[in-house]
Amino acid sequence: MSEVFQLSGILKIVFPVERGNIEDFNAYEKLLHTVIYSNLKIDPSDYGLLLIVDPIVPIKMYYKLFELCFEIFNFPRVIILNSFHILQLYLGKKMTGIYGNIGDRISYFQAYSEGTPQSNLISDHFGLSDVINYFKRLLRKNGKGEQSRFLKLPFFESIAKNHLFCSLNPKELLENMTRELFLTKSVKTPDGDNLLLQEELYLAPELLFDFKHMAIDEDDHFNSLQSMIAKILEDLDDKSVYLDNIVIFGGGASIKNFPYRLEIELDRILPDYTLHQINIRIPPRPVNYIHKIICTQFNELFNSDIIKNRLITKKLYSDGATQSDAFLSNIKINY
Repeated sequence: MSEVFQLSGILKIVFPVERGNIEDFNAYEKLLHTVIYSNLKIDPSDYGLLLIVDPIVPIKMYYKLFELCFEIFNFPRVIILNSFHILQLYLGKKMTGIYGNIGDRISYFQAYSEGTPQSNLISDHFGLSDVINYFKRLLRKNGKGEQSRFLKLPFFESIAKNHLFCSLNPKELLENMTRELFLTKSVKTPDGDNLLLQEELYLAPELLFDFKHMAIDEDDHFNSLQSMIAKILEDLDDKSVYLDNIVIFGGGASIKNFPYRLEIELDRILPDYTLHQINIRIPPRPVNYIHKIICTQFNELFNSDIIKNRLITKKLYSDGATQSDAFLSNIKINY
């Protein structure tokens, strides 16, 4: 990926998937073609395909995916899972709690009871890329814009993963900063220069808990991650059951101290619940453990209900079963 960004001034870079949706199916088809024929070097008619999509993907997208898989690449069978299904495979059980994802450009949450949705999925066009962009703005504001001007996205993603952190008491930390008790970190850039990072390290992640620094229309957006979770809880009866098991994926959730800070913010806006009743878990990235599950528990995986209920054969597709919204809704949502 870093090699691609180094050629960004020469090559036209296309992102087929934007905010969890496939926006450019022609580019997506070319991507699959490269993976199947150039990288894997296989005949797809001899293999099944497991696709993992975001829960926010609309049903109409499934029609196009099946068309692509069965008509263009001639796969005999296809399984489409979303990241919540993967989580339940990882846990080995049907989940009760709140499931969320803070992706690159979109975040979403939904409540489940024994694997069945108990709330509408709510989402907002906000993610780790917004934190990174805010981090860049802070660098420019603090006179480091020229030094960081030509740095590429992989460098900033590495900063977010390894150096950014959520302050548990940002006001106190800011007071310390003004007294010149600076928390300073020197990071070497790909060019060999040293980039001195100070308050940017903890101010950038503040965006997760207060979207006011984003140029958005507040009428159409939430104002924080905690407000999204609070919205989910509004219509749930036993809120403590769901607060006791909040599981969040995504790059934004991997920032240091994130779960502890989110617990504090939730406790502030949900005064009827004490802090010890809020339990937030950040599991490994789905791609890491789905690979492990497939490699070590192949038979158990493909004999599980979650897989068998989502196995679509080319015959089912040819018979028109996948043209039913009701059929696809069952595939998309139910455990």
